[in-house]
Amino acid sequence: MSVSTQTIQSLDQFTKQLYADKVQDLVPDFELLMKGIPFVSAEKQAGGDYVQPVILSRDHGVTFHGKNDAQLKLEAPIAAIIDSASIRPSAMTMRAMLSYTSASRLTGGPRAFVNGTSYIVESLVQSFAAIMEQIHWYGGMGLGKIASVASNTVTISAAEWASGVWVGGEGMLVDIYRAGAKVATTEVTQVDIINKQLTLASAAGLLANDVIYRKGSYGLESLGAHYILQNTGSLFGIDASQRKLWEANRYDCSGAALSFEKVSEGIAKAYGRGLLGKMKLYVSPVTFSTMFPDFKTVKSVDTFSSRVFNDESQLKTLEHGVNAIKFFINSVEVEVIASPYVKEGYAFGLSDEGWVRVGSRDLSLGTPGMPEGSYWMQAQDYSALELRAFTDQALFCTKPARQILFTNISNA
Repeated sequence: MSVSTQTIQSLDQFTKQLYADKVQDLVPDFELLMKGIPFVSAEKQAGGDYVQPVILSRDHGVTFHGKNDAQLKLEAPIAAIIDSASIRPSAMTMRAMLSYTSASRLTGGPRAFVNGTSYIVESLVQSFAAIMEQIHWYGGMGLGKIASVASNTVTISAAEWASGVWVGGEGMLVDIYRAGAKVATTEVTQVDIINKQLTLASAAGLLANDVIYRKGSYGLESLGAHYILQNTGSLFGIDASQRKLWEANRYDCSGAALSFEKVSEGIAKAYGRGLLGKMKLYVSPVTFSTMFPDFKTVKSVDTFSSRVFNDESQLKTLEHGVNAIKFFINSVEVEVIASPYVKEGYAFGLSDEGWVRVGSRDLSLGTPGMPEGSYWMQAQDYSALELRAFTDQALFCTKPARQILFTNISNA
């Protein structure tokens, strides 16, 4: 049994009309990196990589002539060091299904189609976007580190816990790695957000410090912001130990809360390495809640308010702010934003300059190779039609020296 070609054509037509060009509108606002960092389709090079020139030093061939042209000979040019970074995007496909019975009832018009498929399309796009957001944060690092194991329940360490990664995670298949080797594949059957615990189908043999990855992602996902900012060696074909502008700034909070003073000190490190303009400081919701009272304390100190904040209007914006805190340090406009995908032990200072998402295709319905305007297909071994979402992209930073990774934050 299968649905008619005419039915599939009708569903394709409605999908193109109502969803095809509006996929990004369905991405929730929580997916801040997906929303805030532009996607750039670069020219594909041999092997599927994308090559991006980056500047790793300044020009230095300057000649000082003196007041009376005492020195006429020009110094030899010392050109800026420009190298090429090679980035390989990660392709992913996600599937959703619609039963034959439902499909046959949705060809009466756009309204019937929307009523019958909106939950399928929206769930597919939003679920896929959530996975992409997790990869853009933690690709290559893992979704969480186990602190302890009791029966089939594992507790994630507070520093490695991000509520947005696990909310709705029931049914997620995960791989557990230890020292780079997979030790188990299991399913998340229950999520306890309050206690930072996951109940697994089986936790046999798992140990503290084991790292959790989404099933099949290890070694195949693109690298996330955390991995990029913690790098001190070779990344995208450039060695940060040899080219220091390829290494991000790191600030250790020494097991304390992330205060405005610590943020100011971290900004000062990046400012000396080229940070200008605007920076978004992404923190966990828990960290954000501790920073707001800290502002009320430091705002009362005149020297701090005149040193850090731009003017009285900025103070008012901050005092009455709910979604974000904005202030100025060393002429850098810093916006503190809470994201449920940020782990509680970290914060990420990302300059508005230097971040792009590169690849051959942003999140979209349909898959490469399908005819233009075709979205639905027969599902193999199921009496259903299948809709797929596809992307091929990677997060890339062209100016690591202007970024800051805050570590060892404690909100206890």
